[in-house]
Amino acid sequence: MLSSLEPFLTTEELSHFEAACQTFPRRCIRLRDDRINRPLPFDTTPIDWYPSGKWVDDSAIRPASFLNYAIGDYYIQDAGSLLPLAVLQPRPGEWICDLCAAPGGKASAILEAMQGEGCLVANESIRTRVHALEHVLGRTGQANYIVTSWDPDEMASRLPEVFDAILVDAPCSGQMLVGKSKRDENAWHPSQIFHCAQRQTRILNAAIRMLKPNGRLVYSTCTFAEVENEAQIRRLVQEYPGAFEPIERIPLKKWASPVARGCYRLWPHRDGCAGGFAAGLWRTDRNLGISYDGKSNDASPKRIFRGHPKEERIAIDAFREFGELSSVIAPRLWCNQVHVATSEVWSLLDRYPWLGKPCLGMVHEKQRWLPTQSLSLLRECLFTPRIAFDLDESLARQYMRGESIRPESTASGWLTAQWQGYPLGWAKATHTRWNNHLPPWCKQ
Repeated sequence: MLSSLEPFLTTEELSHFEAACQTFPRRCIRLRDDRINRPLPFDTTPIDWYPSGKWVDDSAIRPASFLNYAIGDYYIQDAGSLLPLAVLQPRPGEWICDLCAAPGGKASAILEAMQGEGCLVANESIRTRVHALEHVLGRTGQANYIVTSWDPDEMASRLPEVFDAILVDAPCSGQMLVGKSKRDENAWHPSQIFHCAQRQTRILNAAIRMLKPNGRLVYSTCTFAEVENEAQIRRLVQEYPGAFEPIERIPLKKWASPVARGCYRLWPHRDGCAGGFAAGLWRTDRNLGISYDGKSNDASPKRIFRGHPKEERIAIDAFREFGELSSVIAPRLWCNQVHVATSEVWSLLDRYPWLGKPCLGMVHEKQRWLPTQSLSLLRECLFTPRIAFDLDESLARQYMRGESIRPESTASGWLTAQWQGYPLGWAKATHTRWNNHLPPWCKQ
């Protein structure tokens, strides 16, 4: 199958490429947007195509083992997955959809780039992956997002021309994952590639229906197969003449594909990562000639996040047990849960109430309110906990193992455990100990 790569690689390169595909790529982290200048516990080197991404210099380092990771100083992801972010260039104030968002590395980077303005819809059609996506987005400390789980076709039929930008990180044959032992050699089989290309065509056809005129579409995969990459972009340009123009990013010229404009590739033997493909298209103001079925108006127009005024007041007052929300975000009651989001998110959900719900807030269980983990991680400009207590490294590690702890504190009630001034999660303090409320998936 390596012969299919001849338009991209010389004969001499193919052997180096094949060897590199069998090795584990260099580790990489992406710095959180408001922690760029915080010192790290290990040495790093900037990644050329995405400067806030960093190579971990020492291959023996495990970035997830440090408390810096627990407080969200950085996110761990492959360097190749940063390429579509460099093409997309998210902006504050936009409505953006990450259509295949789990596990959330790209979605969280988009959310950080939006700087709390606009709205991100992070969609994942496989429901078993939604929980991990919610956790990763909560680590950003932002509140201008919702997580949904819709089939792309159904979503497109209900959201015609809604988004300023859409990222499609499509399911693919996964040839770039062979070196990580996450795919086997079947990733190179023609039938697998053909099956994936058909699925990608369906997803892209849905995505363009949700894109506003003058909006931008970024498409990415973790495979080398041209039929799953450049061919998909050429198909859109040919099927909708004059409706799409390639996005050409001058800083990415070094990685430009030789066979299609607006397409970019990374290679394991050249760039040190598992590989990467990303392509960008501007949608012009030309009509796509697509008919919409009008399902976007089939939901009840009432504001489904509103409850009885008395119940809502009780729920909002319950926040005083945990902390104080800023005026930037607002809570609403729905189905024994209090959801917290920015006004931009509520504006989207008032318009499309069937779409989903925010992930932040509180749930009511056994006659008591319990805060979500994401609520404790909100940035200072959005939420001030009633009590915040800074732990030393030993106690912080004990907390991150999910254990109850006994710090020298007279605090009682709900509080956020912190390390170096940044939140780790919730604890419930009594006179003798802190009961740990860290979710199992957050433990180190």
